[in-house]
Amino acid sequence: MINTPPNLRKMAAVIYESGVVPEIELFDSGDVQLMNDFLAEGVLRRPALVSLVLGVKYGFPATPAAMEFARSMLPPDTIWTGFGIGRCAFPMERTQRLGVGSRQLPAGARDRRG
Repeated sequence: MINTPPNLRKMAAVIYESGVVPEIELFDSGDVQLMNDFLAEGVLRRPALVSLVLGVKYGFPATPAAMEFARSMLPPDTIWTGFGIGRCAFPMERTQRLGVGSRQLPAGARDRRG
């Protein structure tokens, strides 16, 4: 399944209509840019609930520097968490918990009612 911007707009509307706050998973800087555009257009509501996903091939590498870079692209009011996949899970969990940001969500948090 390919999530094109028009499909993502439709999905966001349905999710909000059901009373749920969507969790946005961001795999690379292009995803962050798209989310920021959607926030500016009102497709997504603030504060955004975000998971930074690190360690996926062709996405953010699973490094503290990449997590900090990704976090720096988020709006200041974003509620976020970050995690790595596979063997990167523990190092990225540690990085996230050591405070690469201030408005963090516990790892494993998912869609929540608004």
